[in-house]
Amino acid sequence: MILLSWLLIWGLAAHASEQEAKALAAIRVLDAKGKLTAAADELPQLAKSTDPDIRNEAWYFIAKIYVELKRSDDAEKIWLEGIQRLQAGADLWTKEKLALGQLYAVRNDQVKATVVLQDIVNQRAHGRAAFDAALQLGKIFDDMNEPRKAVHAYEFAQQLATTELYGANAGPAGIDAAGLQRSLDTSRRSADVAEKGEDEVLFKEAEWARTKRLWQDARTKYFEVFTRFPKSPLAIQAQWRAAECLVGLGKLEEAQTQLGLFIARDGLGPWRGQAMVSLGELYLEQRLDAKSAIDCFQNAYRAWLRRRVKIT
Repeated sequence: MILLSWLLIWGLAAHASEQEAKALAAIRVLDAKGKLTAAADELPQLAKSTDPDIRNEAWYFIAKIYVELKRSDDAEKIWLEGIQRLQAGADLWTKEKLALGQLYAVRNDQVKATVVLQDIVNQRAHGRAAFDAALQLGKIFDDMNEPRKAVHAYEFAQQLATTELYGANAGPAGIDAAGLQRSLDTSRRSADVAEKGEDEVLFKEAEWARTKRLWQDARTKYFEVFTRFPKSPLAIQAQWRAAECLVGLGKLEEAQTQLGLFIARDGLGPWRGQAMVSLGELYLEQRLDAKSAIDCFQNAYRAWLRRRVKIT
């Protein structure tokens, strides 16, 4: 008799738990559609469930409704308590951390928001909530003018997008892969500028464009280096490189003129010998003027002997 009663109780409990799970699944759908308040009457009952997973998730949704009702303090308290009960890195833990971080961001409390969202990244959490957290963390760090930290956040978001969320083909709706890449590139550049100086970053970008034979892009950036940063140690080299790009653009007369002017301006500077070599190559390869080319090479050699100029 006792065994029969126990089996009956167990069966009723299992049925109730199954019904609660179905109800919670329906509430998740409402949440995804932005209609969570429609479940306001049902959630308090689920929050009393004997199943801790159902109970914890119900409280998570109740807190989200509180935010909509302008009761953010109550929502904050619920999420803080929920986070303490949950295993770090678990799915619901990540969702509650994300919600809390977003709440702090809305309050313009950037310090608290970054601490909470950084926890998600540090735990190497998984899933869409972790992606959204990393993306928001990157944006907040950008606003705080901390681009290197933003880079780390965006890199984690990109890692999640490519290894988990995209699968074999395309990612789920709402993920702007191109936008994420742009944010990452912008933050990387800002971090490099802060650490190395914009003249060095521009010169590096120009060098990359030159190796890819993007002559106009390269020349534009070289030009920016020596016009905006005339006292930069890279300014003189940038002038020579800008003149070289004219050859790639097919503007041979202008290239010859600019290289000649550079040689005259640089005097006995360290890049004068290299510019002579460039001019000699122009005469030899583009104009088949061997005599002028030889003169340039001889002048470059004499400059090297006088100043021990390193020709690279």
